[in-house]
Amino acid sequence: MYKKFDLKEIKVTDHFNLNEVWSSDYKEVSPKVLYNAFNHAKILEIIRKYAGNKSINVSSWIRSQEHNKKVGGATKSKHLEGTATDITHANLSTKKLCEIVLDLINKKIIPDGGLGLYLVRDSTFLHYDSNRKVPARFVDFRSSEEIKQGIDKEDAKAWINEETRNKITPLGFWK
Repeated sequence: MYKKFDLKEIKVTDHFNLNEVWSSDYKEVSPKVLYNAFNHAKILEIIRKYAGNKSINVSSWIRSQEHNKKVGGATKSKHLEGTATDITHANLSTKKLCEIVLDLINKKIIPDGGLGLYLVRDSTFLHYDSNRKVPARFVDFRSSEEIKQGIDKEDAKAWINEETRNKITPLGFWK
């Protein structure tokens, strides 16, 4: 008798499982995209380690074209390739998580890719993608919720270090 597998049981790394990797409407994932996701997971493990070895929560990883369109993702989103995640941390603010990721990038411990701070709807989260030819930094303000959370646009922009501040652009306008 065969045991039915639950995606929650299949681990990609010690702390990430297949259930977190792709959107629920995704029926098939190409081997290349899955390979990319496994490599990206290794980078997330590094971020997790430097962020106090506490849980990193993934709200979005691999997306189908349909799901990406539904959530307003960029047409060439790195989520479609398996190299991007939207994350929060169990015990750290999004600001602190952003600072840790920037520090890891600056020390060349993890690849420099896309790093975006999202202040949308009722939440804040950090977008990190690990496979980008030209690094990008962006802040997305789609909501007035950041005011309720005590975050203003200038503070958010200041979270991105001096070296990359000139690369900050509104979402969708990449330099």
